[in-house]
Amino acid sequence: MKAGEGLTGRYCLLQGSYYGVNCAVIGYASVFLLERGMSPAGIGALIAAGNVLSAVLQPMAAGIADRSGRVTLKQMIRLAAAAGAILSLLVGVFGSLKLIAPLYMALAMIANLEMPLVNAVSVYFSNRGYRINFGPARGIGSLTYAAFSYGLGLLAGMFGAGLIPWASMALYAAVFACCGLFSMKPGTTKVEEQAGGGGNAAAVQDGGAGLIATPHDGAAGPMAAPGDRPAAPADATAPCAPCAAQPRRREPNFFSRYRTFTLTLAGVVMLFAFHNITCTYMIRMMERFGGGSEEMGLALAVAAVCELPTMLLFSRLARSFRVSTLLAASAVGFVVKSLLLLAAWDVNMILAAQVFQAFSFALFIPASVAFTDQVMRAGDKIKGQAYMTAASTLGSVAGNLSGGIVLDASGVSAMLVLACAFALGGLLTVGAAAAGERRK
Repeated sequence: MKAGEGLTGRYCLLQGSYYGVNCAVIGYASVFLLERGMSPAGIGALIAAGNVLSAVLQPMAAGIADRSGRVTLKQMIRLAAAAGAILSLLVGVFGSLKLIAPLYMALAMIANLEMPLVNAVSVYFSNRGYRINFGPARGIGSLTYAAFSYGLGLLAGMFGAGLIPWASMALYAAVFACCGLFSMKPGTTKVEEQAGGGGNAAAVQDGGAGLIATPHDGAAGPMAAPGDRPAAPADATAPCAPCAAQPRRREPNFFSRYRTFTLTLAGVVMLFAFHNITCTYMIRMMERFGGGSEEMGLALAVAAVCELPTMLLFSRLARSFRVSTLLAASAVGFVVKSLLLLAAWDVNMILAAQVFQAFSFALFIPASVAFTDQVMRAGDKIKGQAYMTAASTLGSVAGNLSGGIVLDASGVSAMLVLACAFALGGLLTVGAAAAGERRK
């Protein structure tokens, strides 16, 4: 493994600047758009549309960056950053909501689209023999998100939410500049080709919404891909005469083959619906008790800081407990957090509930990656991660849309009841899947 002078330090800068963008564009979307006069239902629909578009475009962008003989990963990230900076400028300049809405949807799409590309930088250098440590870099990302959550909340409280697009423009410029610290070439290495081409680049996603990654969020190294299967001996592939005469047994489809995993996917949709309701509409939850953007920023910062220890310690937890048990435990964490938010009587109670980010989302991210890798056959691992990503995206869309509609129609309390229902449904399905996996 080649040392790569300062490579991890440079990658920390890139992760930090990207998560600053994510905080400004996604974390503060409701604060900015509410000030511009958009309804909660409209905000939910807009963010949901951005999630769907990014989910469609992520595999295409990763495939281009991974297999193109002309375009490098660095160029792809810089192109997205430049487009994000221009869109941020336009959102800041225009005053009409009719103009701002489609521009902000595109801005949210690019913020989500960049995530797997930024994460794939570590895979790029690892596959070329360089030593690059993803864990500390992702930790810097969480700390940067926490810092910007609090800082933007203070500034928005003093100067108004109109500064948010200008902050995102500056942060996109920082992403563009940080890419200049890396030298990349187009094309794949032999290691990547043997691992199934674009598998690694497409798999390194984190949420929101992009969630699934092997190096992402504390999970261990690259997943096995279809290309990792050893070739069968020559004589093993030739059927004997009696066997040749028999009809070939039909292979069960993916969902029939992995019934507990399919049940898990249903739970992921519900858990992420809860997660996105509470993230997108946190500003309304704070306003209910007289808080504002400053308190919302503090709440997001508390959650981001609490994520870090769990993600860093996950490998130790996985040695002591079954991965399926950890996944079910994360669902319990989501339910506890949902009940605390529903029962909250002031801003401080909401902040206390945010501490449970450590036992819910932060535990779920690496556990879901490890669980998928564990239950999938070698030829289905990448597909399994892709389905997990699709489930989280569907949950994001469901949460943003339904949460906005209920908030508009019935208020914050009804929205939180809906969020609790999603969390409880997620616990029941993920818990049933984990129990089924233990019985195997």
